Amino acid sequence: MKKILLYIVVFLSCGFILGFACDWYDSIDHHSDKNVKQPKSIIVGYTSADIDTLKDLVLKGDESAYSSLLEEYMDIRYYQQESLLYSLIMANKFNISNAYYFVYSDWNGIYKFHFPDQKMDEKTKKITMNYLKRGAELKDFISIEKLKDICHK
Repeated sequence: MKKILLYIVVFLSCGFILGFACDWYDSIDHHSDKNVKQPKSIIVGYTSADIDTLKDLVLKGDESAYSSLLEEYMDIRYYQQESLLYSLIMANKFNISNAYYFVYSDWNGIYKFHFPDQKMDEKTKKITMNYLKRGAELKDFISIEKLKDICHK
């Protein structure tokens, strides 16, 4: 009897874990013909459709949607690279002041995450600093404060 109970518990546990893992992934990439697994949106407060709507609005220059998208990406390290992409668009295409800071911040964060034992090369450092300086020129408070901190070191 104990053996059967153990098998049932193991079976249910494996089913639960497998079900959770399968739910985590979409099986189809809707933007290509390939059958690629991608993490589902795990963003709290918005559904995947809402996130897609925010992304579409950001691509049209909607600052409020950009702020909402950044808030949703805040605690999710996986999305830092995607956040960088939308920050680049908002900075380069729409000249949004705080987007320049987030380009600087995300780029540095991604670099530190993927290359923790290496210093950033000078060319890349110059590019990120130019974004930070442009944010400060546009009177973005966070850019100004970060630039002050860097200058005082």
